[in-house]
Amino acid sequence: MHRLRRYVLVLGLVGCLLTAALSLGSSEVRAQTGPPSIASFTADQGEITVPGSTYVRATADQSVYNTGYEIHIIDEDTGDSVATCGSADTCARQIWAGWSDNKEARPRRMHAEIRRMSDGGAVSTSGQVTVDVRRHDFQLQAAADASSITTPDSTHVRAGVDQSLYNTGYEIHIVPEDGQGSEAVCGNSDSCARSVWAGWSDNGNTGPRRFHAEVRHASNGHVAASSEQVTVTTHPHDFDLQFSADDASIRVPGSTHVRARTDVNLYNTGYEIRIIDLDDENSTNVCGNSDSCSKSVYAPWSVNANPTSRTFKAEVKHISNGHVAETSEPVAVARRRFLFDVSLDFSTEEEPGGATAHRAKATTNQDLYGTLYELKIRTVGGSEVCSTPQGTQCGPRTVSVGGVYRATVEDSQGRIFGASPHYTLTPDGPREERIDDLDLALLASMFGSAEDICTKLLPYPGPHLMEPPSSLSDEYRACETARGAGKTGIDLLRAIVAGGTAYGALHFLRHEAERVSPAPGTGTSEDSEAPRPVPGPVLSDVQDLAGNLMDRQPQLTQAQADTIARQCMWLGDRLGLNSYRKCRNTPIFSAGADVAEATDHDLDSLAKVPAWFSLNYRPSADNPAGRTWYTNDPACAGGAAGQSCHEYPWFATEQGGGNAVPRPRLRLIDGAQNSSHGTRYGAFTVACLGSESGRQFLGAPTPPDLGIPTYRIC
Repeated sequence: MHRLRRYVLVLGLVGCLLTAALSLGSSEVRAQTGPPSIASFTADQGEITVPGSTYVRATADQSVYNTGYEIHIIDEDTGDSVATCGSADTCARQIWAGWSDNKEARPRRMHAEIRRMSDGGAVSTSGQVTVDVRRHDFQLQAAADASSITTPDSTHVRAGVDQSLYNTGYEIHIVPEDGQGSEAVCGNSDSCARSVWAGWSDNGNTGPRRFHAEVRHASNGHVAASSEQVTVTTHPHDFDLQFSADDASIRVPGSTHVRARTDVNLYNTGYEIRIIDLDDENSTNVCGNSDSCSKSVYAPWSVNANPTSRTFKAEVKHISNGHVAETSEPVAVARRRFLFDVSLDFSTEEEPGGATAHRAKATTNQDLYGTLYELKIRTVGGSEVCSTPQGTQCGPRTVSVGGVYRATVEDSQGRIFGASPHYTLTPDGPREERIDDLDLALLASMFGSAEDICTKLLPYPGPHLMEPPSSLSDEYRACETARGAGKTGIDLLRAIVAGGTAYGALHFLRHEAERVSPAPGTGTSEDSEAPRPVPGPVLSDVQDLAGNLMDRQPQLTQAQADTIARQCMWLGDRLGLNSYRKCRNTPIFSAGADVAEATDHDLDSLAKVPAWFSLNYRPSADNPAGRTWYTNDPACAGGAAGQSCHEYPWFATEQGGGNAVPRPRLRLIDGAQNSSHGTRYGAFTVACLGSESGRQFLGAPTPPDLGIPTYRIC
């Protein structure tokens, strides 16, 4: 045991001696070679792209282990030592370019040093090594599923990038460039989508919606890529709005409906259908949550005296933003006057004692209850025999032989809305005082005296057949003879037509009673004024004719029909025609305010030659006179630019053209109006005359200041 212990001690002593000897030898070597130095400093790659890495490596000419020296790798941008190695002859440092570096990718500049461990002093330094860092070049694409959409619809804008953004810190953003709506943000993926919605609330603000996509860092906001602009055009919904009236005209006391309908149920759209009364802006029907809407149109008794048309329009309007998406054309409903049918019947009864009692009873076709009217029997002097505000009959009431009676339906102002003829109760029974559609009692009431009646007949161009010969018409001479015999009123008028050939004189008398300017030769050569407002005694005839005109031309309003009826009868009476019957049964061309200059000339021409009221169609091609027959006429010479020559009667009539007798009257007027007048007349000849040569029609222009447009009444 002692021998083994001595052996171990000897071995330990030998080991210590060997270590000391080796250490002494090494120091002697180092002292001979000096401190270590950098042999090389390089980068594995001179360029990297985010996300990427490489290494820079420093090599010393000897190991620095236990030398008191270390290898350092220095970041030149910060001056910091980023790697320290002290146990070998090499040192390496990884250069990492992560996603967070992508915003400001920059070169990394390094060098290596050998430093003393004791005081950090550098004993050897390498040259600079640069590693270029490149940003990641994202490949970003953006597109829309549809380039246009129509309310209410949607599409998507989609963006895609060439790699997943998971854990990159980047996101895909889809950005609305017009500030409408929010961005779509998608991380952790390589794609993103944003819906583009054109809702009903957007319907009034449609147009292009512009977007682009970006790859943007979530924390530092760096935009690494941006797409081209993507445009989605939004279009408003084109509502198909239909608007019409159940009836184009209604007669008092009737009603109808105007109705609007759209192609879309408006429930939850924010829109509503509105029907607006254009004659009363405060009267509007509103219908939401449906595809239809209606409004009642009434013609109450209160408007019967002057039943105006009602005009409406429909619109589709947004409740909150007020956007009007669609508006209809106006729709008019003409309201027509109700005229009562009135009859007057007579009867006789034998009273106690053998006397005969005469009774009269009036009957109408409409119960008067609630109508504001009364049924009356009056004498020719206006005295009431009977009156009732309800029911359909008045009477019987006692009347006297020799009296003249008529039944009427009247309002509180005495305006008549239906009347029977006048009857004279003779011993042989009632005699109707009507000749050729003229009520003799009414006609007689328009004159102040028998002398006045005969005086008005002076200009009447009647026959001259009576003996002895005279320059005065036979009708005037008959009137004076009857007046001398003491006849007045109805009896005087009957005497004028006793021969059965002078009905025209009665119509002429009515015209003269309504005249507002002197007769030709009595102070002026012009007689172009329109008739004054219809006198009460002839209101029934005009009202009845107006209703006939509205049947033939539904676009006429009641007021327009009243005026044209009055004008037609005025012009016809002047010729001694039964104008009531003529105007009811003959096509009428009524020029008006829309061709004012031409209409004024037509009126002036009719004043000169009243016979031109009745014309006959003839195609222009058949007129033997050339179309430019008036070229050298002084009336058409020296016109200003834009003027042309208007002729009346018109060239396409048998009374028109340079060969006609009397010769048509000419006037320079606005050329556009002249052309428009011709176009309207041409449409009339096709629609109402069938372009039939020789077909008779009436020219009844209305004064332009009345504002009535041109109408054709077939």
